[in-house]
Amino acid sequence: MRAVLFSACFQVIGATLVLAGPITNPGFEDPVLGPEAFLNGSAPGWTGSTVKDFYFGITSQAGLLPPIPEGSQVAFVNNFATPGGTPTSNAIAQQLGGVLEANRAYILSASFGWRFDNSESRGTLELWSGGTVSEGIVTGGTLLASKSVKLAKGQFVRESVTFLSLPPWDHLGEKLSVRLVGTPIANTFAQTNFDDVHLLVERLDPCQSDNTRDSVVDDVDFVNFLSQYNAYFCNPVPLACTADLNYDGFVDDADFSIFVVAYNEYLCPPFTPRMRPVSQNRSVLAHAGANSNSASAPDYNPFSRSVNASAPSGSASAQQTSALGEFGFSVDHSASAGGQGGPSSNSNFSYVFDLDYQAAYTLNPKVNNVQVAGSFVGPNISLDLTFPGPFSGTLSPGRYTVNSQCFGGGGGGGSGSTKVEFILNQLP
Repeated sequence: MRAVLFSACFQVIGATLVLAGPITNPGFEDPVLGPEAFLNGSAPGWTGSTVKDFYFGITSQAGLLPPIPEGSQVAFVNNFATPGGTPTSNAIAQQLGGVLEANRAYILSASFGWRFDNSESRGTLELWSGGTVSEGIVTGGTLLASKSVKLAKGQFVRESVTFLSLPPWDHLGEKLSVRLVGTPIANTFAQTNFDDVHLLVERLDPCQSDNTRDSVVDDVDFVNFLSQYNAYFCNPVPLACTADLNYDGFVDDADFSIFVVAYNEYLCPPFTPRMRPVSQNRSVLAHAGANSNSASAPDYNPFSRSVNASAPSGSASAQQTSALGEFGFSVDHSASAGGQGGPSSNSNFSYVFDLDYQAAYTLNPKVNNVQVAGSFVGPNISLDLTFPGPFSGTLSPGRYTVNSQCFGGGGGGGSGSTKVEFILNQLP
């Protein structure tokens, strides 16, 4: 998920939202300890390493700590010298109830402390999605954002890191996790303290041409645009550069025309929802005894707009005409096979795309007979394309998967054909 490499930019608006699954025990005040006390191997709501005593816990030892930012207690992780000479890097972590959503800014912050009686200390702030959390480690997850924290002895330093959830969306719906790491500089003992952990979420609304996401299209955006305009070609297509405003893989005069409108108005213009291709498979296959033929055609490259393919082979054949675009797709395909001996045929249309903002849609499958299969699946929607449409409504931003197949043959002959049209519309 490359949030910064997306051509339709966003602005933060409205009030800060609280995450659906807030952080448990963010100030480490649970359980309540007596003055100058500490608790080893436990911090309710958090996990940490239990391989060795004194790896993590909670402390109220104000006499050894810098001024505590919040409450009277903080968490700690300890790192010890190892025989092999490689510093350990212990952490505490917590998986939240909230999940990664589209078009959101996630702002994680925490305070990192360096005790008076330690020779060194440093830390890292991390936000993850997916996986499982145990012993301060996220397994099988994706690191969304991280920041190294430079500490000052006898002080707490507050640091934050921001992740913008913009297309491409590979991890929507995955649970979020927070991880706080303490890492010594050398192979010596070092303790790192943590306090006052917060994860805030703000909604992002799109604004075309605003590269810097400051809610205006100004000279800074113009400089950013020119740096890509001179390069001209975006590679790989289609998510390589923020100045490709019409998503055709090039930063050219057409993009400049779009940019100038916004630049002259200075403010963000209306945003047009678009489909961003992720993957596709458009192919045909015909097989009759010893004769077989398949086609992916020269122009069946990823994200190509229009393709035509035919695969005749004896008594089996398959055809497809399909097109992909920013505001819709269409496929008209068929497969047939007759006679005995196991002739078979197949026409396959599979397409995955990210919708960058909520939009109205019309989906119209036209089914001619029963030897077809198909589905349209995404956030809060699952349609069976073996039944005729039309379907219409509103789609949320997120990732969608389309499948449409026609079959022919199977030993006794038969055919299948269907046509599917999808149109994306801006909400009124």
